[in-house]
Amino acid sequence: MASSKTLNQANLETLGANRLAQLLLELVAVDAQTKRRLRLELASANGSGDVAGEVAKRLATIAKAEAFVDWNKVKPLARDIEAQRRAIMEHIAPTDPATAFELLWKLIALARPVLSWCDDSHGTLGTVFATALSVLGALAAAARLPTDQLVDRVFDSVCDNDHGQFHGLVTLMTEPLGEAGLKSLRRKFEAMAREVQQRPPQGERRVIGFGSGGVFYEDEMEARRHERLVRQALVDIADALGDVDAFIAQCPADQRHNPAIAAAIAERLLAAGRAAEAIAALDAAEAIRRKGGHWPNWDRVRIAALDALGHAECAQCG
Repeated sequence: MASSKTLNQANLETLGANRLAQLLLELVAVDAQTKRRLRLELASANGSGDVAGEVAKRLATIAKAEAFVDWNKVKPLARDIEAQRRAIMEHIAPTDPATAFELLWKLIALARPVLSWCDDSHGTLGTVFATALSVLGALAAAARLPTDQLVDRVFDSVCDNDHGQFHGLVTLMTEPLGEAGLKSLRRKFEAMAREVQQRPPQGERRVIGFGSGGVFYEDEMEARRHERLVRQALVDIADALGDVDAFIAQCPADQRHNPAIAAAIAERLLAAGRAAEAIAALDAAEAIRRKGGHWPNWDRVRIAALDALGHAECAQCG
Protein backbone atom coordinates (compact mmCIF):
# COMPACT_ATOMS: atom_id res chain seq x y z
CA MET A 1 0.00 0.00 0.00
CA ALA A 2 1.41 3.40 -0.98
CA SER A 3 2.33 5.84 1.78
CA SER A 4 0.11 8.84 2.34
CA LYS A 5 3.20 10.94 1.58
CA THR A 6 3.71 9.43 -1.88
CA LEU A 7 3.29 11.95 -4.65
CA ASN A 8 0.41 10.55 -6.66
CA GLN A 9 -2.92 11.86 -7.85
CA ALA A 10 -4.97 10.31 -5.07
CA ASN A 11 -2.82 11.76 -2.27
CA LEU A 12 -2.64 15.20 -3.87
CA GLU A 13 -6.42 15.32 -4.23
CA THR A 14 -6.71 15.03 -0.44
CA LEU A 15 -5.09 18.46 -0.11
CA GLY A 16 -8.11 20.08 -1.71
CA ALA A 17 -8.37 22.54 -4.58
CA ASN A 18 -7.62 25.64 -2.51
CA ARG A 19 -4.37 24.32 -1.05
CA LEU A 20 -3.22 22.95 -4.41
CA ALA A 21 -3.88 26.32 -6.03
CA GLN A 22 -1.80 28.05 -3.32
CA LEU A 23 1.07 25.61 -3.82
CA LEU A 24 0.98 26.08 -7.58
CA LEU A 25 1.13 29.84 -7.21
CA GLU A 26 4.20 29.45 -5.02
CA LEU A 27 5.82 27.19 -7.62
CA VAL A 28 5.14 29.44 -10.60
CA ALA A 29 6.65 32.39 -8.76
CA VAL A 30 10.07 30.73 -9.19
CA ASP A 31 9.47 28.48 -12.20
CA ALA A 32 8.68 30.26 -15.47
CA GLN A 33 8.11 27.04 -17.40
CA THR A 34 5.47 25.81 -14.95
CA LYS A 35 3.87 29.25 -15.09
CA ARG A 36 3.58 29.06 -18.88
CA ARG A 37 2.09 25.58 -18.65
CA LEU A 38 -0.56 26.72 -16.23
CA ARG A 39 -1.40 29.70 -18.41
CA LEU A 40 -1.98 27.30 -21.31
CA GLU A 41 -4.24 25.12 -19.16
CA LEU A 42 -6.25 28.15 -18.04
CA ALA A 43 -6.50 29.37 -21.63
CA SER A 44 -7.82 25.98 -22.73
CA ALA A 45 -10.80 26.44 -20.43
CA ASN A 46 -11.87 29.35 -22.62
CA GLY A 47 -11.50 27.49 -25.92
CA SER A 48 -8.85 26.88 -28.56
CA GLY A 49 -8.71 30.55 -29.56
CA ASP A 50 -7.19 31.61 -26.25
CA VAL A 51 -4.69 28.75 -26.39
CA ALA A 52 -3.71 29.72 -29.93
CA GLY A 53 -3.02 33.26 -28.79
CA GLU A 54 -0.82 32.07 -25.93
CA VAL A 55 1.10 29.67 -28.17
CA ALA A 56 1.62 32.28 -30.89
CA LYS A 57 3.04 34.76 -28.37
CA ARG A 58 5.40 32.19 -26.91
CA LEU A 59 6.68 31.06 -30.31
CA ALA A 60 7.34 34.67 -31.27
CA THR A 61 9.27 35.23 -28.05
CA ILE A 62 11.44 32.15 -28.60
CA ALA A 63 12.14 33.20 -32.20
CA LYS A 64 13.48 36.59 -31.03
CA ALA A 65 15.94 35.14 -28.50
CA GLU A 66 19.61 35.51 -29.35
CA ALA A 67 21.60 34.44 -26.27
CA PHE A 68 23.64 31.30 -26.89
CA VAL A 69 22.41 28.20 -25.04
CA ASP A 70 25.00 25.59 -24.02
CA TRP A 71 24.26 21.88 -24.41
CA ASN A 72 23.60 21.47 -20.67
CA LYS A 73 20.87 24.14 -20.78
CA VAL A 74 19.06 22.93 -23.87
CA LYS A 75 16.63 20.60 -22.10
CA PRO A 76 14.50 23.37 -20.51
CA LEU A 77 14.16 25.04 -23.91
CA ALA A 78 13.23 21.72 -25.49
CA ARG A 79 10.58 21.15 -22.81
CA ASP A 80 9.20 24.63 -23.47
CA ILE A 81 8.89 24.02 -27.22
CA GLU A 82 7.44 20.56 -26.59
CA ALA A 83 4.82 22.11 -24.30
CA GLN A 84 3.78 24.41 -27.15
CA ARG A 85 3.58 21.43 -29.53
CA ARG A 86 1.38 19.51 -27.10
CA ALA A 87 -0.86 22.52 -26.59
CA ILE A 88 -1.30 22.82 -30.36
CA MET A 89 -2.13 19.16 -30.83
CA GLU A 90 -4.24 18.64 -27.71
CA HIS A 91 -6.14 21.92 -27.38
CA ILE A 92 -6.28 23.44 -30.87
CA ALA A 93 -6.04 20.70 -33.52
CA PRO A 94 -9.25 18.82 -32.54
CA THR A 95 -11.50 21.83 -33.21
CA ASP A 96 -9.42 24.16 -35.41
CA PRO A 97 -6.97 22.17 -37.54
CA ALA A 98 -6.21 25.12 -39.85
CA THR A 99 -4.96 27.28 -36.96
CA ALA A 100 -3.14 24.30 -35.48
CA PHE A 101 -1.41 23.71 -38.81
CA GLU A 102 -0.23 27.32 -39.02
CA LEU A 103 1.11 27.25 -35.48
CA LEU A 104 2.82 23.88 -35.87
CA TRP A 105 4.50 25.08 -39.05
CA LYS A 106 5.77 28.16 -37.18
CA LEU A 107 7.02 25.91 -34.41
CA ILE A 108 9.02 23.75 -36.82
CA ALA A 109 10.37 26.87 -38.54
CA LEU A 110 11.81 27.88 -35.15
CA ALA A 111 14.55 25.33 -35.82
CA ARG A 112 16.39 27.82 -38.00
CA PRO A 113 16.87 30.59 -35.41
CA VAL A 114 16.96 28.28 -32.39
CA LEU A 115 19.57 25.85 -33.70
CA SER A 116 21.76 28.75 -34.75
CA TRP A 117 22.19 29.83 -31.12
CA CYS A 118 21.99 26.47 -29.37
CA ASP A 119 24.41 23.62 -28.88
CA ASP A 120 22.10 20.73 -29.74
CA SER A 121 24.90 18.18 -30.06
CA HIS A 122 22.76 15.59 -28.25
CA GLY A 123 19.84 16.11 -30.64
CA THR A 124 17.38 17.05 -27.89
CA LEU A 125 15.83 19.92 -29.82
CA GLY A 126 16.08 18.06 -33.10
CA THR A 127 13.88 15.32 -31.65
CA VAL A 128 11.22 17.85 -30.65
CA PHE A 129 11.15 19.39 -34.13
CA ALA A 130 11.07 15.94 -35.78
CA THR A 131 8.11 14.92 -33.62
CA ALA A 132 6.23 18.04 -34.70
CA LEU A 133 7.08 17.45 -38.36
CA SER A 134 5.84 13.85 -38.26
CA VAL A 135 2.20 14.92 -37.82
CA LEU A 136 2.28 17.94 -40.13
CA GLY A 137 0.95 16.02 -43.13
CA ALA A 138 -2.05 14.63 -41.28
CA LEU A 139 -2.81 18.07 -39.86
CA ALA A 140 -2.57 19.64 -43.33
CA ALA A 141 -5.05 17.08 -44.66
CA ALA A 142 -7.47 17.89 -41.83
CA ALA A 143 -7.04 21.63 -42.39
CA ARG A 144 -8.00 21.30 -46.11
CA LEU A 145 -5.83 24.23 -47.16
CA PRO A 146 -6.02 25.53 -50.75
CA THR A 147 -3.60 23.51 -52.86
CA ASP A 148 -1.79 26.51 -54.32
CA GLN A 149 -1.07 27.88 -50.85
CA LEU A 150 0.23 24.54 -49.66
CA VAL A 151 2.44 24.19 -52.75
CA ASP A 152 4.02 27.58 -52.08
CA ARG A 153 4.52 26.75 -48.40
CA VAL A 154 6.19 23.42 -49.14
CA PHE A 155 8.40 24.93 -51.83
CA ASP A 156 9.61 27.75 -49.58
CA SER A 157 10.28 25.40 -46.68
CA VAL A 158 12.19 22.84 -48.74
CA CYS A 159 14.37 25.67 -50.04
CA ASP A 160 14.91 27.02 -46.52
CA ASN A 161 15.95 23.81 -44.83
CA ASP A 162 19.42 24.66 -43.55
CA HIS A 163 19.07 22.62 -40.35
CA GLY A 164 17.12 19.72 -41.87
CA GLN A 165 13.99 20.70 -39.95
CA PHE A 166 11.83 20.05 -43.02
CA HIS A 167 13.58 16.86 -44.12
CA GLY A 168 11.10 14.54 -45.84
CA LEU A 169 8.45 17.25 -46.11
CA VAL A 170 7.42 16.37 -49.68
CA THR A 171 6.74 12.77 -48.66
CA LEU A 172 4.74 13.89 -45.62
CA MET A 173 2.66 16.22 -47.78
CA THR A 174 1.87 13.68 -50.50
CA GLU A 175 -1.75 13.20 -49.43
CA PRO A 176 -2.75 16.84 -48.80
CA LEU A 177 -0.95 18.04 -51.97
CA GLY A 178 -2.50 15.37 -54.16
CA GLU A 179 -1.39 14.68 -57.72
CA ALA A 180 -2.18 18.19 -58.95
CA GLY A 181 -0.28 19.81 -56.11
CA LEU A 182 2.74 17.53 -56.54
CA LYS A 183 2.91 18.30 -60.26
CA SER A 184 2.64 22.02 -59.55
CA LEU A 185 5.44 21.67 -57.01
CA ARG A 186 7.53 19.79 -59.57
CA ARG A 187 7.13 22.62 -62.06
CA LYS A 188 8.43 25.10 -59.48
CA PHE A 189 11.55 23.02 -58.84
CA GLU A 190 12.09 22.41 -62.54
CA ALA A 191 12.00 26.19 -63.05
CA MET A 192 14.47 26.53 -60.19
CA ALA A 193 16.77 24.02 -61.89
CA ARG A 194 16.83 26.19 -65.00
CA GLU A 195 17.93 29.24 -63.07
CA VAL A 196 21.45 30.28 -64.01
CA GLN A 197 23.70 30.80 -61.02
CA GLN A 198 25.71 33.92 -61.75
CA ARG A 199 29.37 33.69 -60.73
CA PRO A 200 30.79 36.94 -59.36
CA PRO A 201 33.93 38.46 -60.89
CA GLN A 202 37.08 36.63 -59.81
CA GLY A 203 38.21 39.52 -57.66
CA GLU A 204 34.91 39.49 -55.75
CA ARG A 205 34.70 35.75 -55.12
CA ARG A 206 34.76 34.84 -51.44
CA VAL A 207 37.16 32.10 -50.35
CA ILE A 208 35.69 29.91 -47.60
CA GLY A 209 38.26 27.12 -47.42
CA PHE A 210 41.11 25.16 -48.91
CA GLY A 211 41.52 21.50 -49.78
CA SER A 212 43.58 19.06 -51.79
CA GLY A 213 41.75 20.21 -54.89
CA GLY A 214 42.50 23.86 -54.29
CA VAL A 215 40.40 26.80 -53.15
CA PHE A 216 36.76 26.51 -52.09
CA TYR A 217 34.70 29.48 -53.20
CA GLU A 218 31.40 30.44 -51.60
CA ASP A 219 29.62 30.74 -54.96
CA GLU A 220 30.74 27.24 -56.00
CA MET A 221 29.49 25.72 -52.73
CA GLU A 222 26.19 27.56 -53.10
CA ALA A 223 25.81 26.29 -56.68
CA ARG A 224 26.38 22.72 -55.50
CA ARG A 225 23.91 23.17 -52.65
CA HIS A 226 21.37 24.53 -55.13
CA GLU A 227 21.85 21.53 -57.42
CA ARG A 228 21.55 19.00 -54.58
CA LEU A 229 18.44 20.70 -53.21
CA VAL A 230 16.64 20.69 -56.56
CA ARG A 231 17.64 17.12 -57.39
CA GLN A 232 16.52 15.76 -54.02
CA ALA A 233 13.22 17.62 -54.24
CA LEU A 234 12.54 16.22 -57.71
CA VAL A 235 13.46 12.73 -56.51
CA ASP A 236 11.03 13.04 -53.60
CA ILE A 237 8.27 14.33 -55.89
CA ALA A 238 8.89 11.51 -58.37
CA ASP A 239 8.55 8.96 -55.57
CA ALA A 240 5.43 10.66 -54.23
CA LEU A 241 3.86 10.48 -57.70
CA GLY A 242 5.10 6.93 -58.29
CA ASP A 243 6.85 8.20 -61.42
CA VAL A 244 9.82 5.87 -61.83
CA ASP A 245 11.00 7.49 -65.07
CA ALA A 246 11.15 10.89 -63.38
CA PHE A 247 13.19 9.29 -60.60
CA ILE A 248 15.63 7.77 -63.09
CA ALA A 249 15.98 11.12 -64.84
CA GLN A 250 17.41 12.55 -61.62
CA CYS A 251 20.14 9.89 -61.47
CA PRO A 252 23.11 11.08 -63.57
CA ALA A 253 24.05 8.52 -66.23
CA ASP A 254 27.59 8.25 -64.91
CA GLN A 255 26.27 7.23 -61.48
CA ARG A 256 23.98 4.44 -62.64
CA HIS A 257 26.91 2.02 -62.64
CA ASN A 258 27.03 2.37 -58.85
CA PRO A 259 25.34 -0.75 -57.39
CA ALA A 260 23.53 1.30 -54.75
CA ILE A 261 22.08 3.69 -57.36
CA ALA A 262 21.26 0.78 -59.66
CA ALA A 263 19.43 -0.98 -56.83
CA ALA A 264 17.38 2.15 -56.07
CA ILE A 265 16.37 2.43 -59.73
CA ALA A 266 15.64 -1.29 -60.04
CA GLU A 267 13.53 -1.37 -56.90
CA ARG A 268 11.24 1.32 -58.27
CA LEU A 269 11.04 -0.36 -61.67
CA LEU A 270 10.13 -3.61 -59.98
CA ALA A 271 7.40 -1.90 -57.94
CA ALA A 272 6.04 -0.51 -61.23
CA GLY A 273 5.83 -4.01 -62.69
CA ARG A 274 8.85 -3.53 -64.96
CA ALA A 275 10.97 -6.45 -63.78
CA ALA A 276 12.92 -6.90 -67.03
CA GLU A 277 14.00 -3.25 -66.94
CA ALA A 278 14.94 -3.71 -63.29
CA ILE A 279 17.29 -6.52 -64.23
CA ALA A 280 18.83 -4.36 -66.96
CA ALA A 281 19.43 -1.55 -64.47
CA LEU A 282 21.13 -3.98 -62.09
CA ASP A 283 23.23 -5.49 -64.87
CA ALA A 284 24.62 -2.04 -65.65
CA ALA A 285 26.28 -2.05 -62.22
CA GLU A 286 27.33 -5.69 -62.05
CA ALA A 287 30.91 -5.02 -63.11
CA ILE A 288 31.53 -2.72 -60.15
CA ARG A 289 29.65 -5.05 -57.82
CA ARG A 290 31.97 -7.93 -58.80
CA LYS A 291 35.00 -5.89 -57.80
CA GLY A 292 33.97 -6.23 -54.18
CA GLY A 293 32.23 -4.15 -51.59
CA HIS A 294 29.02 -4.62 -49.65
CA TRP A 295 25.94 -4.11 -51.80
CA PRO A 296 23.05 -5.84 -49.95
CA ASN A 297 20.32 -3.89 -51.74
CA TRP A 298 21.67 -4.87 -55.18
CA ASP A 299 21.53 -8.56 -54.24
CA ARG A 300 18.13 -8.28 -52.58
CA VAL A 301 16.49 -6.46 -55.48
CA ARG A 302 18.04 -8.77 -58.06
CA ILE A 303 16.63 -11.84 -56.30
CA ALA A 304 13.20 -10.19 -56.18
CA ALA A 305 13.36 -9.20 -59.86
CA LEU A 306 14.41 -12.68 -60.99
CA ASP A 307 11.64 -14.17 -58.91
CA ALA A 308 9.14 -11.76 -60.50
CA LEU A 309 10.26 -12.94 -63.95
CA GLY A 310 9.71 -16.54 -62.94
CA HIS A 311 13.40 -17.40 -62.74
CA ALA A 312 13.17 -18.81 -59.24
CA GLU A 313 16.15 -21.11 -59.75
CA CYS A 314 18.33 -18.15 -60.77
CA ALA A 315 17.03 -16.12 -57.87
CA GLN A 316 18.20 -18.75 -55.43
CA CYS A 317 21.67 -18.52 -57.00
CA GLY A 318 21.67 -14.71 -56.60
